Amino acid sequence: MRAILHIIDTQISGPVNVCGPTPATASDVGRSLARELRRPFWVPAPAWGLKLVLGKAATESLLTADADVRPDVLVQNGFTFTHRSAETAVRAAIAEG
Repeated sequence: MRAILHIIDTQISGPVNVCGPTPATASDVGRSLARELRRPFWVPAPAWGLKLVLGKAATESLLTADADVRPDVLVQNGFTFTHRSAETAVRAAIAEG
């Protein structure tokens, strides 16, 4: 929410990646969430298993891909991050809940 407000307040135009400064895969976030909730983190579904069950739909979707996205525009426009990693963001979210 802070990033979106920053985009509006600084009148940034064009595409902006609203993400954290430290890249994290879905598995990284899942592990952090499981650790904070003291729950097991089940091994993510392997790509071959998804392809077996879902066929081409698995490879044509975002199910088997992680993107290396960086918040360059936010950083260049002076945005400061409260949480620099997925792990610290998850920890703070769980603590607030």
